[in-house]
Amino acid sequence: MIQRIQTVFLAICGIVFILFLFLPLKQITVEGNPVSLTALSGFNSKFSYTFTFSTVGGFNFIGIAAAVIGILCYRQRYLQIRFCYILAGISVLFICLLNFTDSVHGYSTSATVPMTTNIMCGASLICAILASIFIKKDINLLKKADRIR
Repeated sequence: MIQRIQTVFLAICGIVFILFLFLPLKQITVEGNPVSLTALSGFNSKFSYTFTFSTVGGFNFIGIAAAVIGILCYRQRYLQIRFCYILAGISVLFICLLNFTDSVHGYSTSATVPMTTNIMCGASLICAILASIFIKKDINLLKKADRIR
């Protein structure tokens, strides 16, 4: 399981989504006070978040689950490719939700997304795509080996 490079790529995706639980995804200034938003902020905060930012936490847990399940179903390669596509979609969704939406209802805010967050989302997207490419190479290799027999 671990000797395959796609497992390493899927593990990187899982680690990125775990880090999103604790690292600031978005930094906002609400009425002069700076606030850092993590994926858990939508669940335990005094502010009323918009629907789009509240879903970031839910999609983060889906991303963690997809990475773990993708690693564990290493014998079912077609299913593993689907989980790679789910991870890539969630990474694109994160980039869009964090950069192009508002975060808090009813407050005058100014929001910035840290560069590290965008880099980590991009790294997760690239790792998910690379994992699916290497899984497809494994499938082709197994088909060639079956033909030789």
